[in-house]
Amino acid sequence: MNKQNQILMLRLSYWIGAIIDGLVAIQLLIPSFWASFDGLTTYTPNTTLNFALGIASALMFGWTFLLI
Repeated sequence: MNKQNQILMLRLSYWIGAIIDGLVAIQLLIPSFWASFDGLTTYTPNTTLNFALGIASALMFGWTFLLI
């Protein structure tokens, strides 16, 4: 594998990671979307879970921006 292919693969892995992290961050930011995506049919939001999902979303957005 030559150097250009290695650089391309590295860039591709960073972009794929950034896209996936961004999608997960959006999923965590909207609790109803998070619940439906994970198949939780009897989801009742409470402040503790919303707080935890908000913190997780902020961390995922941080990783997204770092990867970009």
